[in-house]
Amino acid sequence: EEEEEERHERHRERMEERYMMERDHEELHEERRERMERRRRHRMERLDHMELMHKMMEREHEELHEEERERRERHRERMELMKMKLISLSLNVSSSKGFFYQNMNKILMDDVKLR
Repeated sequence: EEEEEERHERHRERMEERYMMERDHEELHEERRERMERRRRHRMERLDHMELMHKMMEREHEELHEEERERRERHRERMELMKMKLISLSLNVSSSKGFFYQNMNKILMDDVKLR
């Protein structure tokens, strides 16, 4: 009977050990899963951030291009206006060189004002 009790006790101890080992194993497994999940989330956040930064840079680049196009267009328009003034001036120019230079100066001043 005492032997039976001892055997029973050993069995109980083995079962407890087994239970503890399984529980430890599950905890480790859960911790590992949580770590991997945190890493995955962090990686996704970094990717989202990089994507956002990339979009912002693209937008900024596009805006710079647009500003440059507008600047070139304004310049082209000023040059066109100046050309028209010079043509009309050359058609109306008198023999007096002073008159020509005086008007040329006026055209240049008008262009400065347009800017």
